Amino acid sequence: MINELRKQHPYFYYVKNSPSLGHDKNILSTLQLPDTDYIWLAGDSVVIRDGSISRILEVLTDAYDFIFLNSYRKNIGSTADVGNVADFLLQHAWYLTLTGATVYNANVITALNAREEVKYYKNFQQLGIILDYVSSAKATAYWL
Repeated sequence: MINELRKQHPYFYYVKNSPSLGHDKNILSTLQLPDTDYIWLAGDSVVIRDGSISRILEVLTDAYDFIFLNSYRKNIGSTADVGNVADFLLQHAWYLTLTGATVYNANVITALNAREEVKYYKNFQQLGIILDYVSSAKATAYWL
């Protein structure tokens, strides 16, 4: 699937860690690999619907810290800037536990790497990264 996607989007990568790092450490490792403006770690259960990538690319031009993708939850609200990210997360953070439900701006990864010690969360590492960033910076996000 990645080879097909790379025909239209050359910045798609696939990395297999050997030996396996386990889910949570794999998230840290993968998010720190690329030197790009945005990182989308798409887990193996992510369904990429027709037109989704184009829509994500459109939103990227506005330089949000996060783009939260509609995973399994419906009726969270229409596609839009979420406004106050902390308030949004109070109600909807659970739906970001799916690996691949978030596109991260490189600013988030830079902040993560700037720490003396990167925090490791045993479960839902991706959500820990989001919550850490939002608690220490005025974050911006878009719900797609």
